[in-house]
Amino acid sequence: MSMKGSSYASSDSRRHRVVVALRTAITAGQLRPGDRLLETDISTRMGISRAPVREALRQLEQEGLVISYPYRGTEVLGVSQEEVEEILVRSD
Repeated sequence: MSMKGSSYASSDSRRHRVVVALRTAITAGQLRPGDRLLETDISTRMGISRAPVREALRQLEQEGLVISYPYRGTEVLGVSQEEVEEILVRSD
C-alpha cells in the first residue's frame, strides 16, 4: 500500500471518530440545539488537525444534525426522538 493511500485511510478514520463523537453527543443531549461547534475547540480536545473536523461537520450537516453559517460557524440543530432513532439506525 502506498503512503498516499495510508494517509487517506488515517484521515478518513479521524473524520469518522469526530462524526461518531459529535453524533453521540448530539443524540444523547450532551450538545443541545443552538450550541456552537468550533473547529479549533474540537480539534484541540480530540488531538487532531482541523481538516477532519471540518469534514465531519460537513457530514453531520448533510445528516441534518448541524447547520453551518458562513463566517459564523456551525450550530447544533434541534432533533426529535424519531430523527435520533433514524440516525442511529442509519449509522449502524
